[in-house]
Amino acid sequence: MSVAPQANIDALFAALLQKMLESARIPLTDEKETQRYISECLQANHTRHKREHRLSSRDIIDLWVPHSDGGGVAIEVKLHHARPADVLRQLTRYAAHDCVRTIFLVSNRAMALPPEINGKPLHYISLGRGWL
Repeated sequence: MSVAPQANIDALFAALLQKMLESARIPLTDEKETQRYISECLQANHTRHKREHRLSSRDIIDLWVPHSDGGGVAIEVKLHHARPADVLRQLTRYAAHDCVRTIFLVSNRAMALPPEINGKPLHYISLGRGWL
């Protein structure tokens, strides 16, 4: 059984994004500032992306890395007081969109998350590691 080429690219992107963000001292006081910093990291690595991407009238993802086929990678940032159950519900809504192929939760809060939602890979990136 072979893995789809886009799945290989997404796995490579996951490893690179995790290494890039977990080694940086990203601002942790304001979600918008954190999003801006992550956007700058993506730009510096020549990664085409969009901030505040609308998936539907209800769902707006913090950062979107588009694929050439119309799908893409959703990156959601949650800091401090985010309740894990609320975050999981939000990510589940995002995973229901056909265009979302992979989801990243970027947070300074530890959360127990499943490895995938609706068959879509879910990656957790800890922002606290860069401050250790």
